[in-house]
Amino acid sequence: MLATDQKLYRQLFTSKAVMQWIGEPLTDSQLTCSFAAALQQNLAASTELKPNSRLFLTITDPAANTTPGLMAVTFNTSVHANRFNAEIGIMLLPFAQGKGLAVTALISLCQRLLQLPQVIHIICRITDGNLAAIKLVSELGFVYCKQGNYYKLHNNNKITDTGRFA
Repeated sequence: MLATDQKLYRQLFTSKAVMQWIGEPLTDSQLTCSFAAALQQNLAASTELKPNSRLFLTITDPAANTTPGLMAVTFNTSVHANRFNAEIGIMLLPFAQGKGLAVTALISLCQRLLQLPQVIHIICRITDGNLAAIKLVSELGFVYCKQGNYYKLHNNNKITDTGRFA
């Protein structure tokens, strides 16, 4: 994500439809601070992966020549030194939902993260009731972890020709 993506960031984080499973939409002042922080986090994460760093990536739709979404990766600390859990999130504008962009973007991101030796697991925290997100990660091979109420993909998983991680 770059400074030029502020309009997309605003559209996503102020939309009630997009934010319904995440939290309250941001106000203008919250958005200004949040976007500035996101750009700083991107800069830091692009130079070195370390615990609690966060990286924001844009999602593009080449067929429509649009950028309708964002993904975020937060590298959380784990019990292993210099190894992290990568917690991921995805946001798409309403007009881009249900078109397969989330699947393609999530597969690409997971493939890249699984190549990083620092990543132990990929984690998705999904709000109860967000059936589309639960279906998406379940179909890709993420496993529900009841004790933590999240979905997890192990670092030894590889993508199969069916589009699932195994």
